[in-house]
Amino acid sequence: MDVQHFGSTAIPSMLARPIIKLLGGVASVAVADALVMPLLQSGSTMSAEFNGALTDRRWLMGRANGPRTQHVHLVVTGSVEWQRRLRFRDALRVPPSFEVR
Repeated sequence: MDVQHFGSTAIPSMLARPIIKLLGGVASVAVADALVMPLLQSGSTMSAEFNGALTDRRWLMGRANGPRTQHVHLVVTGSVEWQRRLRFRDALRVPPSFEVR
């Protein structure tokens, strides 16, 4: 399993909500489904209604004393969704180049 940190907290110097987003790479959505129960048993929570609408990933969240502290997205490694999220993160990590005239 490949785990990547993405979202606003993964971008240096960016203002961010205090929620860590993790992208967990899995071999298939069936593998993601098999991981849901152990993650729930370890303290994560999920919205069954929201996940029921997802065909390409599973989404869970963690809390500390009430507020959400992390989101875990279980996504097929190398899928369009996986690549899209990491490309966006990586593009935001590149320092802007300014042309001086």
